[in-house]
Amino acid sequence: MSQVVETSPKLFIPALGRLYAPLGDLGDVLLRVLVGGLFIPHGYAKLFVETDKFIAFFGKLGFSSPLFMTYFIGSLEFFGAIAIVLGLLTRPLAFMLFINMVVAAAMVHLPKGWGVSSGGAEYVVALAGISALLAIRGGGRWSLDRALFGREI
Repeated sequence: MSQVVETSPKLFIPALGRLYAPLGDLGDVLLRVLVGGLFIPHGYAKLFVETDKFIAFFGKLGFSSPLFMTYFIGSLEFFGAIAIVLGLLTRPLAFMLFINMVVAAAMVHLPKGWGVSSGGAEYVVALAGISALLAIRGGGRWSLDRALFGREI
């Protein structure tokens, strides 16, 4: 059985080490809030504002149940992102958002190119990367998972 040894990276300015350590937990919270701030409005639009538009959109993409897809993706982006902001079920929800963005990039955005101004993949690939990072890191020490379960889910 191998043992994993955790080492801290060598800092360019070692005196800042005492500043970086406590900011790591704050960084986890800021990352969760960033993801929520980016996803929540998109989910809100699907669920409460432009539902018919998204049902038609998912139908044009070829999904057999565009109504289900609209409410499933809208709920993931709205309620799932709210849970991530709170640090609840961060890893599984962030992984689901990662898959959501990979599919969106492949099916919708990459055919339009890279640039965000053309509806390209730049924005959704960035969201996929941030979601993947959260799925790997988890919600951090200041999360509801830690408060409720004593560990990250």
